[in-house]
Amino acid sequence: MLTIFKSNQPFIKILVFLVAVLLCVPLFFSDVSLNSSVYFRFTPIFEQINAIKWLGFLLWIIIVVGEGLYLNYLANEFKLLNKNTHLPLILFVLLNGFSVAGLVLNSTHLLHLFLLLALHQMLLMYNERKVNFKVFNVGFFIGLASVIYLPVGMLMLLVWFVIRYVKPIYWKEYVASILGFVVPFVYVTFYYFMNDNLTLENVLFLTSSTHIIEPNQLSVLEKTSWHYVVFIMLFAIFSTVFSLSYIQIQVVKVRKYITIILLLLVILFVSQLVFEPITRTNIYSYQLFIIPITIIFSIPLIEMKRTRIAEGIFYLFVLMIIGNYFI
Repeated sequence: MLTIFKSNQPFIKILVFLVAVLLCVPLFFSDVSLNSSVYFRFTPIFEQINAIKWLGFLLWIIIVVGEGLYLNYLANEFKLLNKNTHLPLILFVLLNGFSVAGLVLNSTHLLHLFLLLALHQMLLMYNERKVNFKVFNVGFFIGLASVIYLPVGMLMLLVWFVIRYVKPIYWKEYVASILGFVVPFVYVTFYYFMNDNLTLENVLFLTSSTHIIEPNQLSVLEKTSWHYVVFIMLFAIFSTVFSLSYIQIQVVKVRKYITIILLLLVILFVSQLVFEPITRTNIYSYQLFIIPITIIFSIPLIEMKRTRIAEGIFYLFVLMIIGNYFI
């Protein structure tokens, strides 16, 4: 099965779409709701969407498969992997649909889009001289993501690192990135000002204004098999170590691209440690890492010389996801 998804045949896209549809079927036979993080906006909107199950079903498939196709395009276009493949696409869909809890449309799915757009612009900067507009765009997309979830604003550290890591340094680009980041918050500020509700807490969304629906908490630790959580953590560690050795034999361009992906994972992880204590670990904490994890997981599954071991890991991953639907 892994061999099929490692290929670059066009029919794989249809197969992944059918997999996404099958993953969503249990949503009609379950009763799960959103568990809000303190820092996420728009939860009430997504609650209304999910209340209409067929609408949540349709949007989840369109958004997740669409974002998976975009990530797969980036992996192939920028040669993040040694071959053109659809493996990132199927991994992205499976990681999002890891259990019935993962099928509930939430703010993270919108957040992924802005992170993918920002990542795309960062990859385009390689060896360019003056990229004021690209840097502004990166700051703008991260600003939009931060409006949804403030902690990802820490990714501006990654932007400033990339500016000096992949190209010659120009001080105006740092200014452009900050201006781009601020623009979404200017619109948010203006919105609250016009509605006579302008406060720092509203602009930054620092209060626990989102509410939690009982009793269906979407905690990864409560609604997901411990076996799956441990497997993901162990394979993430193994894949990160494997990726670090993988980049040593790659050309400089690919080495720098993979380094950016690894740093994306690290900074997202640090943002969780800073803003989201383990006592509030929920579905968002898991989904936040899916973009970098997808690429990092793809590297050993493609590059391992013992293909039977890679096949076994992939089968175990799929079986654990199936098992999560029966918890």
